[in-house]
Order: sequence, then structure tokens, then C-alpha cells
Amino acid sequence: NKAFEEITGYTSEEIFMMDPGHIIHPLDKEIMGREIEQRLAGTLEDSKSYSELRIIRKDGSVRWVYATIASVMYRDKIAGLGSIIDISERKILEENLEKLATTDKLTSLLNRTRFDEYAEHEIACFKRYDTAFSIIMFDVDHFKKVNDEFGHDVGDSVLMQISQIGQSVLRTTDIFFRWGGEEFLILCSHSDEEQAYLLAQRIREEVENSSFECGLVTISGG
Repeated sequence: NKAFEEITGYTSEEIFMMDPGHIIHPLDKEIMGREIEQRLAGTLEDSKSYSELRIIRKDGSVRWVYATIASVMYRDKIAGLGSIIDISERKILEENLEKLATTDKLTSLLNRTRFDEYAEHEIACFKRYDTAFSIIMFDVDHFKKVNDEFGHDVGDSVLMQISQIGQSVLRTTDIFFRWGGEEFLILCSHSDEEQAYLLAQRIREEVENSSFECGLVTISGG
């Protein structure tokens, strides 16, 4: 129908000439392709299923849709009856809300909520594979004095600059969090105590050798 053409960007004629799975995003195709095959074969017991998946429009852009697929009898044969609703705007809103809930607004670092998720994963890997990991926690020395003497705007700029310094030093496998206030935390995958110590020292030196609006800034950690 016309709505399907508008969502996919294809004309009815083009759609009829295509494989049903052509417009499904590769990351979702395996699951949906198997479902379509099972429905057409009549091997699924439930009459209808619901899924959120991505489709690729004719112009190459990606849209999120809410899809329903049902097995029906049509002219004495099993057929698949499907419908899709464009939920792209809702998905964008959900992603933005998740980002707000798990990202520190000032520094754009992950927050304590996300740390819990990553820490659980590292602990599980340690228990199963004996894979070492380390945690570095540090804070800004005499940060209250910075806020009192130079104001909170300068204090905020110090925190943002430190987050940038840390991100420039860390490996791709290290994850940087703002723990709260002037406290930061780094989760170091596949790192023992000695490796974490060397990384902490490097960050400490980078911060101490950097120029800040309020003058010298140092950190202490463990």
C-alpha cells in the first residue's frame, strides 16, 4: 500500500519483484528471515509475532519499524501477512533518554549507573576465565579551593579538561567514568595491578604538566 511505499521508498512494483528480506537490515535479517520461513512453512504454533527491527530504504537510509507477521490461509495455501509501523522517532528518543540516564552531562563520560553494568561483566569474566582487571579511582586535589577562589565555572572547566586528558591517555579497552563531584574512575580490562599503577601515574603526570585556567592542578588516586 501507499504507506508501505513511503516507509521503504520503493514502489509497489519494485517491492513485488524483491525478496521479502531485501529491505531488512543485515543485523536483523537472520532472525526475521528464519521467522518468515517458519511462518510460510506453518511450523510456528503462535498465530502472530511482533518485532522491532531495522529496514534499509531505497535511498540507503535506515529506519526502525515495529513489524507484525502472521500466518494465514490464502487460496488454500499458507501465506504470510505482515505490517510495519515507522518507530524511528521513538527509537531516537529512547536512545537520547538512555544517554541522559547513563552519561555525565558535564564531561560526557559514563556515570555510575553504567559502571555497575561494566563491572558486573568484568567480574563474570574473572570468575569464568580468570581474566585480570583493575580499577583506578582518583580525585582532584583541593578542588573545593578551586571553586571557592575561581568560581564554579572554572571548576567545571577543570573537570572537563581532566576528562579530556584521561581519554587521550587511556587505551581503547579502558573505560572512563565520572564517579561524582571531582572523583573519576577507570575500569581497566585485562590489566593487573602493575599495569594499572603505570597508567595511573601517566594520567597523574599528564594532568600535572597541563595548563589550567586556575593554575596548577594535581590529582591523587589509587
